[in-house]
Amino acid sequence: MATKPVGNGLRARVNSNEDLLVSTRPPNTLNAAPHNEIEAQADHALVAAPGAGKRLIITRLQFSNGATPGTILFEAATAGAKTQYGPTWYMAANDKGNPEVYYVLGENLNFGFTSATMTTHSVSCEYHIEPL
Repeated sequence: MATKPVGNGLRARVNSNEDLLVSTRPPNTLNAAPHNEIEAQADHALVAAPGAGKRLIITRLQFSNGATPGTILFEAATAGAKTQYGPTWYMAANDKGNPEVYYVLGENLNFGFTSATMTTHSVSCEYHIEPL
């Protein structure tokens, strides 16, 4: 992959055939640090609330499960009036998921998860912060 001048000091990413490479990820995409758990979690915050006048946009979930089947769901406002986003995921032993999503949270809400029955599991997500 290389960059190529396109005018006015701008550069574009191109491959060896000079095909333009376009990213589908929004600018400033962040990754939540993986939360590695050894037991089920209730209302566990994954991404902190961004502050007044801002909201989180969740664009990808990443989760895996160890030897014990269980469920996991994702929610906003883990300490308040929770809102579930997406389905409840039913995880088999040694299962994983990496779905692309587009969850637009309300102003200044955190994002987290609740897992049930699962023992060893890991959860993370990609997100960006958007001003209102």
